[in-house]
Amino acid sequence: MDERAANEAFDAMLPAALRAVSGQFWSSVGVGRTVARWLDEVGVLELVDVGAGVGKLLVCVALFGNRARRLIGVEQRAGLVDVARRVARVCGVGERVAFLVGGVADVPVAAAYFLFNPFEENLHAPADWIDAAVTLSAEAYERDVAATEALLARAAVGTWVVLYNGFGGRLPDGYTKVRDNGDVLRTLELWRKMVV
Repeated sequence: MDERAANEAFDAMLPAALRAVSGQFWSSVGVGRTVARWLDEVGVLELVDVGAGVGKLLVCVALFGNRARRLIGVEQRAGLVDVARRVARVCGVGERVAFLVGGVADVPVAAAYFLFNPFEENLHAPADWIDAAVTLSAEAYERDVAATEALLARAAVGTWVVLYNGFGGRLPDGYTKVRDNGDVLRTLELWRKMVV
């Protein structure tokens, strides 16, 4: 199945309102496939997606990667967590992917983190929000970016970070870029914390 057809098949499992914003807010199937391959190549068996949305990235990583991998999505909207859990079950990976309602403060310590600009929606006009289920603001953006920088600063040496179009902040000192997808428009990067 080609990339477009794969994305359409995934998005067909979503409610219409979420299907309409999928390309803007969630990773593509191709990104999930690449992340799964990269994590397999470096032997990472645990990934937390911060701002997991409808779970598209983690479901794809579960489908295309190591079946022993522990996958956790943290998402602030309970409605999206419900959708993500349902999609994971439909795709046959519900036993291998967990979705939690929460924010940055609820992100567990992990071997690897995935960030696809999870806080950017805070800077959008209300007409461009997914919905009004949570409070969004420039202050929330700054708070969550700072909290993520702090989370990554205290992460153990050896921690991996996959960035897809960044997260609004900068990786703390000690991280080294291991690879990228070579696309300047949609940058996918794999980083590792090498020193404290």
